[in-house]
Amino acid sequence: MIFKSFFGCKFRLGLENLHYLFLNEDFLTEPEYTLPLSRGEGIFWDVGCSFGLWSVFWGRNLPGAKVTAFDLSPRAAKFCEKNAKRNGLTNIDVVPKAFTVGVTRYRPPWSGHQENKLDTKRAGTEVSADWRWAAKLFGIPSVLKMDIEGGEEEFLASEGFMNWIRTNDILFLVETHTARAESLALAAGLHKRGNHCWKP
Repeated sequence: MIFKSFFGCKFRLGLENLHYLFLNEDFLTEPEYTLPLSRGEGIFWDVGCSFGLWSVFWGRNLPGAKVTAFDLSPRAAKFCEKNAKRNGLTNIDVVPKAFTVGVTRYRPPWSGHQENKLDTKRAGTEVSADWRWAAKLFGIPSVLKMDIEGGEEEFLASEGFMNWIRTNDILFLVETHTARAESLALAAGLHKRGNHCWKP
């Protein structure tokens, strides 16, 4: 088993996440981590949670917050769940499903690698969680972080989703993996409204 501590919490890492062994905690001062803390204790969604670094960071720093973590990899979701329990956090729910604009069938990846992508080309048995379903089940988030390896384009291009973000004053943190995603974020004015976009 491989463990790494961040901000006083212990994380078990899979072999697919070993590069985190070489990181120090400086990256936790980046805006994508600190901006949500200003929102106080509300509902936080961690879309593309991997082994749970963001979820545990928020859950620990905002004990009254309700964190919902989504990952299309059952292995990654299990790591997130176990890391939350390992650190005594009970305010984190983990959903082992892909997060999509509309409901779709997909085949989950076998690994928990943070660079997994949604595979809808091959027939799959899993059904994704779309944002409307998630809002009904887990409540409208005050913060939504999205790191889904290029899948963010679909959300940034969705008028319905982007209107929902604006209407509900959701702090939207998104990692843009492509030039198209970056231009969609700029066109939507995310940078101007206090949201945050970053590149991998």
